[in-house]
Amino acid sequence: MKRILLPLTLLFVLILVPVAADAERLRGVAGLEFNEDSDDIRQSRFMTNVMRSLDTAGNHRAGVGIGFDRLSEPDDTHSFRRARADYEGRLGERTMATGSVAALDGAEWSPLLGSARLSHDFVSPIYAEIAAERSYVDTIDAIEREIEIDSASLSVDFGPFAGWTLVGAHTAQDFSDGNQRDITVGRVIYDVPRWQPLLLEVRARNIRMDFDAPEYFSPERLDERLGLVTWRRAVLDERWFLSVQAGAGRQSINSGPSETIYLGEIQWRGWFSNHWGLETGAGCRNTVNLRARDPDSYRYCQANISLLRSW
Repeated sequence: MKRILLPLTLLFVLILVPVAADAERLRGVAGLEFNEDSDDIRQSRFMTNVMRSLDTAGNHRAGVGIGFDRLSEPDDTHSFRRARADYEGRLGERTMATGSVAALDGAEWSPLLGSARLSHDFVSPIYAEIAAERSYVDTIDAIEREIEIDSASLSVDFGPFAGWTLVGAHTAQDFSDGNQRDITVGRVIYDVPRWQPLLLEVRARNIRMDFDAPEYFSPERLDERLGLVTWRRAVLDERWFLSVQAGAGRQSINSGPSETIYLGEIQWRGWFSNHWGLETGAGCRNTVNLRARDPDSYRYCQANISLLRSW
């Protein structure tokens, strides 16, 4: 309970920090995330938090929040209460930093998680990010074994060059059960100059793991290639932004026969007024074919919605 009450105490402290009259005083977000797959595994997360400027220029912001995580499988459920403290800061004209610490409170396990990210926009055309994170493996069996993941990642963007951008990223993960995972992602993105709403992308992802753990999906080898088309533009007097993405490709697990992948996603965000806004999105990906209940296919779907309030 003390972990949950601490963010509320910090919230009152943040409210008392002085800020310029013409700056945004507070930004509140209440958000719900939900996902499920064709194996009847469902996960939901609710989070409400408040961010506050710490200086008159708005270069540094801090916030606190509370919420819950709930994971359900056909034979069991598990939930955590969550308390979180956040920071966002501009460390220079081209450098941004974010950090987060979350205390989870469960019936049998109460892990302390966190993340940090540093990004720098070098002299064009190079942009880079480094990040570190501690999270938990989101299956019931893994939670019962208290399996955590420590991740470190690096991402570099080159471009755009006449509309072309190259992205390379690598993530190294250490699991507390002794497993290790390496994820390498390469992307080629083309922003069509003659029709700005259209974005074309080719994406390759390779995953390598030490062993196939029984508590969570962890193939020793996964190779994936995707082609994606994204349409996005500002609408309704440019107060709202709409993005629709569709894609298809091939995936191979443990050097087995490749299977077709389908992906679709939609995002909608914007402001009703100067003080109220909304962010929402939904998406699904299928393997083998588009039939949701085909016994040979696998489907994963997710949705999120957040209500924004600005003071």
